[in-house]
Amino acid sequence: MTLAFLSLGHSPLSGKTAVDQAVAFKRQLRSVHPFPDGAYVCISPNPETHHCEARAVYERTIPGAKEWVERAAELAPGIWDSLSARRRERERV
Repeated sequence: MTLAFLSLGHSPLSGKTAVDQAVAFKRQLRSVHPFPDGAYVCISPNPETHHCEARAVYERTIPGAKEWVERAAELAPGIWDSLSARRRERERV
């Protein structure tokens, strides 16, 4: 079993709100691009910057896992942007 990792970006927020946004990112990604066998997303907080990164983890030997990760990487910037836009909208109210 050989695992590989790919960053899907990080929350621009910090602290608990960064973790909350990263969890929302994972949930949103799963809703538009369901996780196949052999691939998943983990949330990785950085204690130095207080940001939270979403990382795709996949098994290299499972067919389709790498392709899923590549597509997830394409979708990630749009999902982060939509989460940030929703947060800005809530803060205006």
